[in-house]
Amino acid sequence: MGAFEKQGARLHLIAQVDQETVTLLTSPQGPGSDGVQAMAADTGLTPSFIALLQALGWNDKVFLRAALQGLPTGAEVAALPGRWLAALWDEIGEALEARSEREAVANVLDLHRSAATGVAVNRTVWRKARAAFVGSEAGVPGAVAAIVVATAWDPLTTHGAFADAALLLPSLAEARWEAASGWGAADDEEAQRLDEQAITHGREQAGPTPSEDPGWYNTEEGEAWVQRFLAAYNAYGDTHGQRVRDRHEGIFQGREALQSRAKAILLDLIQGQHLG
Repeated sequence: MGAFEKQGARLHLIAQVDQETVTLLTSPQGPGSDGVQAMAADTGLTPSFIALLQALGWNDKVFLRAALQGLPTGAEVAALPGRWLAALWDEIGEALEARSEREAVANVLDLHRSAATGVAVNRTVWRKARAAFVGSEAGVPGAVAAIVVATAWDPLTTHGAFADAALLLPSLAEARWEAASGWGAADDEEAQRLDEQAITHGREQAGPTPSEDPGWYNTEEGEAWVQRFLAAYNAYGDTHGQRVRDRHEGIFQGREALQSRAKAILLDLIQGQHLG
C-alpha cells in the first residue's frame, strides 16, 4: 500500500523540482485535492505523503530533492506521515503536562498506525480523538494541542491532515517565544500602536499619492513611493520598537529551527526505508 514503485515518475518529479516547474509541490497554496490525487496516481506515493512534502518543502528545493531521491524503489510510504508525527511529538510533547492529554495523543498516533496498515477507522472515532483537546489552554500547550487536533483525521479521506500540522509549526514557535519572554496583552497593544504610528510616519515621509487607483502603485512613480514609504516605516520601527523587533527575530529563529527539525525527521525516516 502506497509503494513508490514508479521510478520514471520519481525521476521526472526530481527534474521538475530542479527546474522549479512542479508547481504542485512548490506553490505556497498547496497542491489541492485534484492535484494530490493525480500525482499519487502518477508516482505511487500516497496523497498524505505528497501533501506533507509540499507543506514542509514548497520553498526548499534542496529538501524536496533529497526526499524524492532518498526513497528507494518499492519503499512503503503510507506509514511515513504517521511515523513523522510520532517523532515530532517526541520533540514538542513536553508542553502537554496533563496525563489525559498525553493519553489522547497516544490514541491519535495509534489510530494513524491502524490507518497506515489499511484498517478502517470510523469517523466517529476520529471525532472523539479531536474532542479530547477541545478547550485546551492557550499558549504553548494550546499550540501543541492544535497540531495534534489538525492530524486527528482519517488520512485516507483528509489528505492534508499531516500537512496542516506542519503548517502550524510557526504558531508553536510564536507561542514558545511569547511564553519564554513574558510577552502579553499589553505588549500586543503596544505593538499595534507602534505599527499605526509607523504607518503614519511612512505616509508622511513618502508624500501624497496622486491617484486612488491601485494600479498606480505598479507605475514607476508608484513603486518609488512604496520604496520611500517602506524605508520610513522600517526606520521608525528600528528607532521605537526594539521589543517588537526582538519578538519578530525570536519567532523567526524559532520557526526556522522547528521547521528544519521537522524536515530532518522526515528525511531520517525516508533514509530508514533503505534499512527496513
